[in-house]
Parts: sequence; C-alpha cells; structure tokens
Amino acid sequence: FKQKTAYEIYQCDWSSDVCSSDLTISGPYELCCKPGRKITAKFNLQDPDGDWVRLVCPRAYDVQIKANTISFTAPWEFTGQKQITVIAEDAWGLRSDEHILTIKSSENKN
Repeated sequence: FKQKTAYEIYQCDWSSDVCSSDLTISGPYELCCKPGRKITAKFNLQDPDGDWVRLVCPRAYDVQIKANTISFTAPWEFTGQKQITVIAEDAWGLRSDEHILTIKSSENKN
C-alpha cells in the first residue's frame, strides 16, 4: 500500500481552466441591467469538506468581486448581452464547474 502525497491527491489537469472537485456554486443565471447602471449578483459557494472557498471570475476584468458577490457596471452604450463566468475556488486551487451568468441590456420603458 502506497500512501499518496497531498500533491497527488489534489492534482488536476492544468491544461484545462477548470479542475474537477466537489465544490459547488449556485446563483442567478440571467439578470437585466440598464445602460450606465450597476448590477450585483450574490452566489452560494459550498465545499463539503468545509474548506475556505472564494469566488473567481476569470477573464472578466470589468467585474468587481467582494466576498460571494460580484458587481458589474454597464457602460452607457451597453446593448445586447454580456456573459460572465463565475467559479468557486478553494485554498488548494481546485475549482467548481463553471457557472455562466448572462447580463442582458434592458431599455428604459418610460
């Protein structure tokens, strides 16, 4: 019987953006935002092992992250939609499956 090292236990395929783990993330999948306005979305991050977990938004440089909440300020010319990838990551660097949040432009009806 050979005991595995911590590296072998938590090793994942680093050629992929997402490593398999038992972390879960839940939250909204679609929100509407008026141009020039700020929108926030809260996510529930869980790790059955009770480890520390943080929220990560790779490749989203216009998104602010604070604890388990993200915020996005839509530019004044915001039309169409924007997709933001949201991931839970633990202290070991293991990540949950990707959660895609779609923010759609909503025009003022007044």
